[in-house]
Amino acid sequence: MRQRIDFVRLTVTAIVITVLCQLAGAFFALQHHRTVTARGEYDSLDERLVYMAISSFAWAVLTPVVFYIADVFPLRKPHRLRNTFFMTVVGAVIAGARAAVDGVLPIVIDNLPMLASDYQLSVIALFYPHFLFTVLVVIVANFLRLEREESARHHGEARLESELVEARLRQLRSDLHPHFLFNALNAVAALLHRDPATAKEMVVKLRELLRASLASEDAREVRLAEELEFIARYFDIQKMRFGEKLTTAIHVGDPQLRDAAIPPLLLQPLVENSIIHGIARRRDGGSVVVRVEAEKNGTGDWLCLQVRDNGPGCDPATVLARNSVGVPNAVARLASIYGEHQSLKYVRRGDAFIAEVRIPLRMVG
Repeated sequence: MRQRIDFVRLTVTAIVITVLCQLAGAFFALQHHRTVTARGEYDSLDERLVYMAISSFAWAVLTPVVFYIADVFPLRKPHRLRNTFFMTVVGAVIAGARAAVDGVLPIVIDNLPMLASDYQLSVIALFYPHFLFTVLVVIVANFLRLEREESARHHGEARLESELVEARLRQLRSDLHPHFLFNALNAVAALLHRDPATAKEMVVKLRELLRASLASEDAREVRLAEELEFIARYFDIQKMRFGEKLTTAIHVGDPQLRDAAIPPLLLQPLVENSIIHGIARRRDGGSVVVRVEAEKNGTGDWLCLQVRDNGPGCDPATVLARNSVGVPNAVARLASIYGEHQSLKYVRRGDAFIAEVRIPLRMVG
């Protein structure tokens, strides 16, 4: 299939070059005819068109050859001087050959007698425009090559940048898993002596939770429904630890939002932060609620995610500055995926301490 595509491309290119050369030949033939007849001299337009058609067709054949040679010997460092000299020689040879052929055309086509001296003068006169045309083709060939190389360089840089972003995301996810596992095992350890049966059940649920997190390890984004299912399982584990002290809820404003795209494990560190640093500090416990809504903005729609708790909270600015992994990790992943088109902030509204995430709303296909 690749060879067929190349053949079609080369055929189209050859046809385009031939047509352009023939049009240019017809233009110059007509121009020359009008100039000669304006001086009151005789000139056959038909003969002039035949001459230029033959000359133009010769250039249509030679142009791809000159392009190829110019690509093999580009006018750039480290061999710019050498290649310039070589291409000058090539141009002179091609121009000389073309001039010699064009000088013979009147003799061959019209059987016009011509002295050797007149033929020599004709070849010299024709040499210069053919040489200049060769130089023009070489310049165009080098310009197009530079364009291709610049385009390839930009594509390479874009691909490298994309690979670096993916590597950064993989690193962030790999940092998050040990952090999540460490905190989960601490919860198991806290129950081990007080309630061994519950601790055993928690280990089973933790195994399922880890299997779910590893299943999305290489995914850039997952369906919101998968993330919410993960959070529901995480809530179940934390309820085993805190018992009736912890109440939880998940509210989705529109069921269609469950098909929205979201980075995996985005909500887990926010929920964990609410439980560990919010509810755990209240003697009588509290609640953690996850809310999902769609919001309009100037250019599109946002997916708004909230994790609300009624714990004591703190200065919202200090949450992101904590020397921890979870929340800063979420901030870094959002920036890597969405650039400036995202936000994660903490706010206090009444008795609720809220983590708010906004990302572009996009449905998973």
